[in-house]
Amino acid sequence: MPTTQRIASGSTPPGEKWEDASKEMGPHTITIWVDTSSGHFQSDNPTYIASVEGNGYQHKVTGTSSIFPGGGPKDPQGPGFRMYLQATQEWNYKPNGSDDVMDLDKGAWNKDHLSWYVNWIGIDNP
Repeated sequence: MPTTQRIASGSTPPGEKWEDASKEMGPHTITIWVDTSSGHFQSDNPTYIASVEGNGYQHKVTGTSSIFPGGGPKDPQGPGFRMYLQATQEWNYKPNGSDDVMDLDKGAWNKDHLSWYVNWIGIDNP
């Protein structure tokens, strides 16, 4: 019986599910677990492509193309991947005209500010 390629896509809720990862990965780092169970992939390791969108400043981080499939011991069971983002030295996000810089790991990504989210495409070739 021939196998067919399966392609699915989705996104995370804007400004939700991001976590501070500064202790594990270095200063000004956040992470998110991206659940891809809606793709109903048949293999354990589909190929993922992802991007980060929101209301700005995505160009000030690195890590958007670094995808860690399958997760680690703290991650939920089931299909998905983890992404880590780290702010560059030129961050300088000042919310609502404030003079104070709001660090990435202090919530700049959340729905009250930049509303970041992850778009993903998964390609399964069982």
